[in-house]
This record gives sequence, C-alpha cells and structure tokens, in this order.
Amino acid sequence: MSQSSPAGVKSGIPWWLWILVGLTSVAIVVGAIYSSIPEDPEVIYQLALKQLETYDSLNNEELPPTLEKLKTYPEYADQTAYVEGRMAAEQQRHILALQIYEKAMDNEQMRPLLKIAMGDSLGRIGRHNEAIEVYEEAISLQPESGNDARLKLARLYFQVGANGLSEKTLLEVCKTDEKNREARTILARICGDAERFEDSLTHMKVLLANEGDFSAASPELLRAYTKACLQVGDQEALQELSDKHTGVLKNDEIKAAMKIAVGDTEELKIAYGGAVTEGLAEIETELGYADVLIATGDTATAGPIVDKLLRRMPRRQEVWELAERYYRETENAARLSVAEENVRQLKALKADLIEAQEAIANEYENVEGRVRVMKALIKLQQFDTARGWYAMIKQMAPNYQLQDPQTLEAAVGPLVPFDTEKPTGEEEPVKEEPVKEEPAKEEPDASAGKDGDQ
Repeated sequence: MSQSSPAGVKSGIPWWLWILVGLTSVAIVVGAIYSSIPEDPEVIYQLALKQLETYDSLNNEELPPTLEKLKTYPEYADQTAYVEGRMAAEQQRHILALQIYEKAMDNEQMRPLLKIAMGDSLGRIGRHNEAIEVYEEAISLQPESGNDARLKLARLYFQVGANGLSEKTLLEVCKTDEKNREARTILARICGDAERFEDSLTHMKVLLANEGDFSAASPELLRAYTKACLQVGDQEALQELSDKHTGVLKNDEIKAAMKIAVGDTEELKIAYGGAVTEGLAEIETELGYADVLIATGDTATAGPIVDKLLRRMPRRQEVWELAERYYRETENAARLSVAEENVRQLKALKADLIEAQEAIANEYENVEGRVRVMKALIKLQQFDTARGWYAMIKQMAPNYQLQDPQTLEAAVGPLVPFDTEKPTGEEEPVKEEPVKEEPAKEEPDASAGKDGDQ
C-alpha cells in the first residue's frame, strides 16, 4: 500500500532541504571563484582591469568577486575606486562613477587614469565642456604618453564639430603613432568633409598600404578613398581599385563612377540592371546604374531613373550632376539649363556649410554657430546628419529655443524646379511678374532657406 508524502515534501525530501542544497551549491561556486583569485594585490588589480575589458553589466560573474578581494587591501583603495567607478560607468551610472573617481583624485599616480575615466562619463551624459577640460588635464599630466587621452579628446572635439581642434590633436597622436588607425580615419573624414581631398588621401593611404589593408578596411573608408581618388583624378589609384578591389567596394554609386573613369562598365551594367529590374536596387545602385547607362549611350533606359531620382532627392548635388550629363547627352537645352543652375546653387550651399563648419572649427561652446551648421545641412537635404546636430545642440544647451529639424524638412524641395521659365533660386532675388493680375510665384524653399527661421 503506497503512502502519500506530507505536504511540502517532494520525493521524501523536505522543501527546506532543497533550498539548503541550492544555497550550498552557489556558495561552493562563489568560493571556488574567490579562492582562485591570487593573493598579490597588484596581480588582483591587473586581473580586474582585464576583466573590465569584457565586462557585461547584465551577465558578469568574474569581476565582482575580484573587486571584493581587492577591497581587502587598504593600500589599494584608490585602485579599487577606479575599478568600482569603471564598473558603475559600464552600468550607465555615470554620476555615481564620477563621485567614486573623486575619492581617489589625491593619488598623483592614478590621477591621469582617473581624469580620462571622468572625461568618458562626462561626455556620455552630455557635459561636453567639462569632459574636454578633464581630458586636457589628463594630457597635461602625461604629455609624453597621453595618446589615449588625446584620442578621446579629439573624438569629442569631432563629435561637437570642433574639427580644427580635433585635427590638431590627432596630428599630435600621429607624431608618435604614425599608423594609428582611429586618428588617421578621423583625419581623413575631417579633410574630406572640408573638400580637402589631397589631404584626405594622404591620411587614407597610410591605412591602405597593402592588399590586407584593403580587405580589412571598412566600407566607409573605401568609399571615401575612392571618392577622393575621383576628385583629384588619381587615375593610377582608380585603375588599381578597379583591377584588385572592386569586390570589397560596397557603394554602387562610387563603384560606377570608378568603373566609368577607367572605361570598364559592362559587368556593372548587367549587375545593376538586374537589381533595378527586380526592384532590389538601393538609391546608390540606381545612381550608379543611370551613370553607367549615360556613359554607354543608353539614355532611353536612363531617363526614367533620372526622373525618379530627381523627385526623391531634389537637393542632392550628385543627382543633379547626373541630370546634367543626361540632358547634355539628350540635347535637352531647357532642362540642362535648370540642372546646371541647381548644381551651381547646391555648390553654393555646400560652400556655406563648409564656411559654417570652419567658423566653429576651433571652439566648442558656440551654440549659434552649430545651429547655423544644422540649418545648412537641412538645406542640403542631409536630414539624418542635421538631426544628429540638433540632438547635440540640445544636449549642450537644453534651454536653447530651437525648432526641431523635422518640422523644416517638408519645405525642402528643388532649388529650381523644371516648371519655372527662368532659373531662380535662394541666392537670387525674385523678380515681380509683369502681369498685375497674377501674383509673383513663391520660392519653393522659402521656409527653409532663411537662417532666421527657428
């Protein structure tokens, strides 16, 4: 005859015994980890630093027991504070991290490391000015070996649009670390954005010195390198790209321009044509395909693609330059005139953007100057970048009255639409119509074209 177990008992073992077994197992595991930690405090500290490199705040069993063991050595209290602060920062508790770092700031040997960590947390919570000052202090404390702080400072300068200060700092890094990848990448970006393509190429060629470098390069770096080669007319570099690195170049628009420059378009024409026909093509592929079609004389196929791109991106200079080539090839003088005027005005807007960027290149507190950059980006239909500047400005000056760029985007159309009889744009005054009964036509970009709009 079977007997039922009493309430709260499973398989004859009381419930409280199951809990005790579980707690004992956990204690054994923790004890094993703890006992495996060495006794030398310097070794423990170095182990904690290594564990910080792979620290995951949601799933980490290694660092906490190491930190607890380090706390048992009073002479390592400042190192313990550094590790604790870093761990708090990894958990996005940056205010707490800053408070912990301050506890150890009297330690002169630790101070440069603590300053860099403080700069990281200050930057993460938008206190850019304080972060910059702290990084500068860290460099002054270790001028001969402060490249880590210099890179972080340069990255922050670049983030807030102080490109001149960023470039100067990065060049200091390159004096002692000529092939520093991060430094050269940001330098190439700064020079490229300012249309200093020769300088940009100089930095990128350091990063792309051999076949392996090209294979390991990011798509953004390869795109920038190819674009710079096209801009300066480096035919030898373009031929090498075509012969050896076409497969690793992902941007179809730039790839097409490169292939056209070296006279090798047949494979691209077939590949891009298939993607466009199947409806799988991205904008860059459509741009590249239309460019190849025009270059090979197939204007009939190119025409509808050009029209589509003009409707989708009425402020993109590359699209209007494509339209220029198309209307010149098809001998459409009226539309060619409109395309040329759009290119002229877009170049003027790009020059305005570069001027606005240069005006803030050597300082990091000018909010008005950054608003000017944001508005210049909106005029060029670079909405994603403009939103990034908007977020940065609001972080720098939370109380600054600034209109969200998304409310200005809808008004950004072509500078000179095809239905105007005579090309007119933002830079030219609108002339009154001779017929009194008809009001003067409104500028298509009136709401986005004035710097005073908020």
